[in-house]
Amino acid sequence: PLEDAENDTLCLEVWDFDAAETVPEKMSKVKDVKGVRGLVKLAKEIAVTATTGSHDNEFIGKCRIPLRDIPVTGHTMWYALEKKNKSKRRGVVRLRLAFSAEHNTQVAAQEHRHLIRILLLHELETEKLEKYCWCGRWSAAAEALVLQHSAQRGLLARNVALAQWVEYSRIHQQHPLHFAVFNKLAVELIRPLENNLFSSDETRLFWDATKKILYSCLNSIRKIRRLAPGDKNVMAQMGAILGILSSIGSLEVPSDVELFPPKMFGWFPEPDGEKVDVMK
Repeated sequence: PLEDAENDTLCLEVWDFDAAETVPEKMSKVKDVKGVRGLVKLAKEIAVTATTGSHDNEFIGKCRIPLRDIPVTGHTMWYALEKKNKSKRRGVVRLRLAFSAEHNTQVAAQEHRHLIRILLLHELETEKLEKYCWCGRWSAAAEALVLQHSAQRGLLARNVALAQWVEYSRIHQQHPLHFAVFNKLAVELIRPLENNLFSSDETRLFWDATKKILYSCLNSIRKIRRLAPGDKNVMAQMGAILGILSSIGSLEVPSDVELFPPKMFGWFPEPDGEKVDVMK
């Protein structure tokens, strides 16, 4: 646990732990040695093992990383290893560093959805954005809050994408967003859904939100003749809608999910007994 995140320093030591091997076992590695340096190192190990019967672990180097240099979203970087009384660096180590806290993943995801909902409603209100105009771009302050919360709660990219899919679909019913937002998220969610990486509750949330998005997509297509032909924004929206339908159509709908409930899709013709899917 951190006591002073602003001034504390992470000290990382890298050791070469010598396996507990006998002299004959070590000698059998001669054929795998590359270069003079490797041969000298192996000879030292054999000498130590033969003389003392113990196994010498070699200290390679260390690096010191000020915690204030680690961004809230985390990062992946190469760090130079140093050793006392050695002027040359001892190599480099690649580290993925991020801050997190002990948490319940389900609770963290709920918190993130709530945060997204509050922030987006505030953004739409303060920016006075027209319908179908918000395309996923947050203000600097809102983006910092969203990124910091996801990083500190240890949420994976798929958790964040699902939270956005759920909350954006809810807000979309009162203040329609640009369909490009949903098109991008649909692409991001395909792989985790196909690989069953979501829990049953998360999967249910996805499909409940998907019904709302499909309703809006298909309703917009119904009204396409009322729209100005050749308008660039209209063309962009329609292109995004087709992308959403393509992504959803590629997924296997769970047997217990009715994707087009009659109460919601009242304009659909009476079903002939065959289950309706996105492509029909």
